[in-house]
Amino acid sequence: MKNKIVLILLLGLFSVNVNAQVDRSVRPKAGEERAINIPDPIVYKMDNGLTVILVEDHKIPKVSYNLTVDVPVFSEKMFGGVGVKGLAGELLNSGTASMTKDALDKKVDLLGATFNASSSGFFASSLKKHTDELLAVASDVVLNPAFPQDELERIKKQTKSGLETAKSDPGTMASNASDVANFTKAHPYGEISTVNDIDNISLDHVKMYHKTFFKPNISYLVVVGDITEEELKKKTDKFFGEWKKADVPQIPVADISMPEENRVFFVPKKGAVQSEIRITFPVDIKPGQSDEMAAKLMNSILGGGVFSGRLMQNLREDKAYTYGCRSRLSSDEVIGDFTTNGSFRNEVTDSAIVQIMNEITGMVDNEITDEEIYRAKKSMAGSFVRSLESPSTVAYLALRRIKYNLPADYYKTYLQRLDKISKDELKAMAKKYLRPTKANIVVVGNEDIADKLVQFDAKGKLIKLDYKGDLIKDLKPVPEGVTAEAVVKEFIAKKFGTSDMKKLSKIRKKTKSMKMSFEMKMAQMPQPLQMEVYNEKPNKFIRLVKMGTMVVQKTYFDGEVGGSTSMQGNKKFSDEENASYKAANTIHSDIDLLDTEQNKMELIGIEEVEGKDAYKVNITDKDGDMKTYYIDLASKLLVKMEAEEEAEGKKTFTSSLIHEWKEINGIQYISKMEMAVGGMTFQQELKNVETNVKVDQNLYGQ
Repeated sequence: MKNKIVLILLLGLFSVNVNAQVDRSVRPKAGEERAINIPDPIVYKMDNGLTVILVEDHKIPKVSYNLTVDVPVFSEKMFGGVGVKGLAGELLNSGTASMTKDALDKKVDLLGATFNASSSGFFASSLKKHTDELLAVASDVVLNPAFPQDELERIKKQTKSGLETAKSDPGTMASNASDVANFTKAHPYGEISTVNDIDNISLDHVKMYHKTFFKPNISYLVVVGDITEEELKKKTDKFFGEWKKADVPQIPVADISMPEENRVFFVPKKGAVQSEIRITFPVDIKPGQSDEMAAKLMNSILGGGVFSGRLMQNLREDKAYTYGCRSRLSSDEVIGDFTTNGSFRNEVTDSAIVQIMNEITGMVDNEITDEEIYRAKKSMAGSFVRSLESPSTVAYLALRRIKYNLPADYYKTYLQRLDKISKDELKAMAKKYLRPTKANIVVVGNEDIADKLVQFDAKGKLIKLDYKGDLIKDLKPVPEGVTAEAVVKEFIAKKFGTSDMKKLSKIRKKTKSMKMSFEMKMAQMPQPLQMEVYNEKPNKFIRLVKMGTMVVQKTYFDGEVGGSTSMQGNKKFSDEENASYKAANTIHSDIDLLDTEQNKMELIGIEEVEGKDAYKVNITDKDGDMKTYYIDLASKLLVKMEAEEEAEGKKTFTSSLIHEWKEINGIQYISKMEMAVGGMTFQQELKNVETNVKVDQNLYGQ
């Protein structure tokens, strides 16, 4: 026991003496980075030009195959519409000339394999013993795709649903606007897919894409796993030897013009409580060029993913403007780009832009510290070394080295080259690639912040874009003598066949109750929802939302009180809500727009909606709630409506785009429309209208 105590005392004394001799304020010098022992892949080229890259890994009896077709940059508009590439990739999974989609899926499942085709090839993986059967499937998909029409229609429908959802997603809106700002819609990198594009793409367009670009002489087959070169050569000859090589057209693309001054691109998103901010511009940096690593190290210090990056430290840690703000510097064969991104509270949008621009400018003008360089190098080195634990990464690096004609030891000497990057080189990279006075400043947010953004634009004028990057034109002036009241009156006359209040009162008097049935489709829902709306004079209503026969939500007002029931529970209307519903008419409520004592109207101007001119009218009711009506100049009918509502302290913005009206019993009803509310988009279609129906009184209540 005494010996143990003495030993502990001696160890403690030794520790104190050692600590006294070490200066903890001085960072230990890093040891010299050694070359990494990355196994050289086996590379050979088949007679048809297909480049095969093999990385042997005999630890487990499994082999994976990754085919990459090096499709050149091209305008998808030349092949039917933007989105044809993605549709072609999806459709490749839909069977072959000898195998239906179901048969293909069943075959892969029986093998216990993985197979997925895309617009640039396929990925396939299985146990070694199933390799021949899996490659038979893969080669059949590449050489003999079926491209069934019914599958194309299914994929197009699915794609359009995704595009509808993206309309209200601030991240997608900012990405679209950034692409257009940097590259313009004349360049393939600035092309944005729309529903119209998808509608226009035919089976012939998909086949043309595949026939034009799926050629072995621009393709790479990367193989990883338990297979030798001799074995692989037999298999590639057997399954891909008949793939015929051919010339692939190099389609000219538009040149990119670098920004000459700071411009602000603003995408309005009504009701947004946060702003998406992108500071972005094109960068001419190619994969593997001599200064790519130094440029990316410089960006890592600014905000390239490390938590200690300047953007994160300033915008999150110091200012608390956001949960995260980072930057990306991307190299590309044609043209790369630099982009910062983050979501910020509305009230600090302008301040956030100031700080981001300050940090970009600071990288160019101010000192880069040894501590920043040390941390960024360690982060990049650590990520690189960890990635090498996967044979797939080794194979990917081999592909990249061969594709871009990089030196044979390019990745083996990665750590050595990273360690040698100096402070002076980093300053040179900042001055070469960062453009704090020649940038595109992209902001997606509430229109309330627009005026604060003008200060950042060199011309003192915002460039307004919509969700798909199209220019929002300035409002046109209203012809002299046209008033808001007159515009609304024309709309009522078109809808009801008259604007005479006596005749409108008779129409309303004849209708004691009404039932309207709708179908609602949402990208997030596997099947359509049904909605039934019952209205009874003067202010009673019931709204049932069903999935099949099951009611998933009910909202009601019995003339005195109301509430709602859903899977989240029951809720009663507040006294304020009850009073508001009690004072309203539910049957043919548009008639009440003509009551100028209850409604204040303002004609804002003429705005283009879906390619047609429409009067923009703000209508504020007696409670101070405002809705914006867009009334088509030609048809006199409503084409769009926007409203912002507040409930339980939360604001919700609703936008309804009306596609079709239908006349029933002499009255025009909205037949098809698209609604965006609470970050979701759905399509609503009117199925039936019945008047003077008997309403089940038991539906009022919870």
